Amino acid sequence: MITIIVLLIAVALIAVAAVPLLLRLVPQNPVYGVPTERTLDDEKLWFTVNAFAGKAVLVACGVVALLLILYQGTWLRSTWAQVLVFVVPLAMAVGATIAYERRLTR
Repeated sequence: MITIIVLLIAVALIAVAAVPLLLRLVPQNPVYGVPTERTLDDEKLWFTVNAFAGKAVLVACGVVALLLILYQGTWLRSTWAQVLVFVVPLAMAVGATIAYERRLTR
């Protein structure tokens, strides 16, 4: 049970961090956002890619939270299963963002 609480807190913090990206409030920087060579060179691309990243991460956080809450007493009893449910959707959001950035720059 404690693992689910910790993971839900982590999901909430990640979702809060994604909102400024979605709202295009984060200026170009090498730390927060998607700092690729192309996004750091082009301000419009920076905001477009980071808005997509914010949206993808928020969707992933919603999926993770729902799965953790709805299935905590079933197949998610194992800590490893809970961590996997946490990591996989967020990794998919990162992968989708990288693919989106590459597709935009072609």
